[in-house]
Amino acid sequence: MKDESDQAPANPRLQGLDCSSGHWNCRIMRTVDEEGAETYSVHEVFYRKDGKPMGWACRPCHLAAESRKDLMDYLEKVAQAGRRPVLDAETLTDVKEEP
Repeated sequence: MKDESDQAPANPRLQGLDCSSGHWNCRIMRTVDEEGAETYSVHEVFYRKDGKPMGWACRPCHLAAESRKDLMDYLEKVAQAGRRPVLDAETLTDVKEEP
């Protein structure tokens, strides 16, 4: 699958870092604007070798692929994001959700 998400993410946290040494997955990210409004979207998140998030792709996941199989594989990664804790975009830590 070739799209903008295959490139190094345009995130200031990743400037000068080698993203190829760790791994990535899809996560639901929470962002909060200046007025306090929350937005949730799915992004590719990049991790260091120690498993801690180091950055994320600024654009939400792009659901297009070169083949049906590639799209189905990517959709599974997006579905897995729903089974992981929500990640705060500012702190790159898990959001403590209210019961």
